[in-house]
Parts: sequence; C-alpha cells; structure tokens
Amino acid sequence: ASKKTAAKPAPKKGKDALAGKWVGEITHYFPHVQAGVVKIKAHKLAVGDLIRVKGHTTDLTFTILNLEIDHDRVQKAARGHEAGVQVPDRVREGDQVYLLSGA
Repeated sequence: ASKKTAAKPAPKKGKDALAGKWVGEITHYFPHVQAGVVKIKAHKLAVGDLIRVKGHTTDLTFTILNLEIDHDRVQKAARGHEAGVQVPDRVREGDQVYLLSGA
C-alpha cells in the first residue's frame, strides 16, 4: 500500500470559515504607494466593499477606499480584471482576497 500525499485544497469559492466570498489573489505590492494588485477571479469588487486579505503572514480586514484599473480610478472591477487597491499594511503575492460585505 502506498501513501498518498494530500493535495493542497483550492480556496473555497462560496461561504467559508472567513464568512466571505473568495474573490481572487494578490499579484503585486507597491510599498511606495501602499497598494496591492488583486487578480479578480470570481465575483467583483467595488469602492466601499469590506474585504479581507489572508495569507501565511497577512491578515488584514479593511474597506476599499480607492480602486484603479490601468491607473484610472473606477467604482467597480469585475472578474478577469486586475485592480489596484490601497491597503493599510503590506500584502504579499499569493495572499487570498475575500469579500466580506458589499457596499
């Protein structure tokens, strides 16, 4: 009998232990402007949404105050977009983003 190693589970896309909806992940962080880029893979994000960014050493919950796509301020960003979000602290590539409540 061979032992099978457990595969890393994919992030939950519905309601999960964080009581939020999985939206996507952080792809970049820009410390000089304290902003992160979110690759939106499910749902959408909008100014005023309460989100949580969770990773191995990251756990931030905050309201989106600014949202940008290609350096243009927008009110909403849909699945498939990469959107810049001002963050209160450092985020890391691969951190998962969850929508806790919409505006």
